[in-house]
Amino acid sequence: MLVNNETGALQPVAEVARGLAELSRAGGGRVMLHTDAVQAFGKIPFRPSELGVDTAAISAHKIGGPRGVGALYLRRPGRREFLNAGGGQEGGRRPGTENLAGAWALAEAGQRAAAGLPERHGQARALMDGLIAGLRSLPGCRLLPEGRGTGLPEELFSPYILSAAFPPLPGEVLVRVMESEGYLISTGAACSSRKKERTRVLEASGAPRELAASSVRISIGSQTTAAELEGLLEALRRRLPGL
Repeated sequence: MLVNNETGALQPVAEVARGLAELSRAGGGRVMLHTDAVQAFGKIPFRPSELGVDTAAISAHKIGGPRGVGALYLRRPGRREFLNAGGGQEGGRRPGTENLAGAWALAEAGQRAAAGLPERHGQARALMDGLIAGLRSLPGCRLLPEGRGTGLPEELFSPYILSAAFPPLPGEVLVRVMESEGYLISTGAACSSRKKERTRVLEASGAPRELAASSVRISIGSQTTAAELEGLLEALRRRLPGL
């Protein structure tokens, strides 16, 4: 995973790729490297070829395209053994009639996301810096992983995802309260709704289980404004003392 979908942490995929290449040169055998680049595509500057990965997955719905449409980058697009068989579509890699409308929509969304990417990335960084400063001013707020907003450089994180906790308040309670205020935050990634799975990433980063259980995920998008984030902070200032 190039960008963690719960904390926004950028993973050292290129470093892993270099290590695997050294292992291969030393006679350790060829190891294929795949990365989930869904949270990175169209949001942070990167090239799969420069990362050194063999395959990378991207998705349309994270950049304004339709749900259920994605693409797989192959560094060496030669013949491989794939899970599904039975048709000759897509060079024999994936059987079934191609979703032309979905493919076009992904390509169009990708082109729009690529246009002005550095500028939008800078704008998102400025919004996230303001959100972090506001959260740090709230009594009891803990940014996760520990060190974000204090010692860890923000360049190690995506400017679109933030994890915060207000222990001992359960994250589920804060999610419901903020929803009543008109703000949709979550207790983790949408694909990890079960509580045990939800805390796994944070616990692996060193957070105690009690702190992880108090965490909420706050994400921003290309249309998020500074006024909206200030509204979220104001709602937190108003509601947290009574919880």
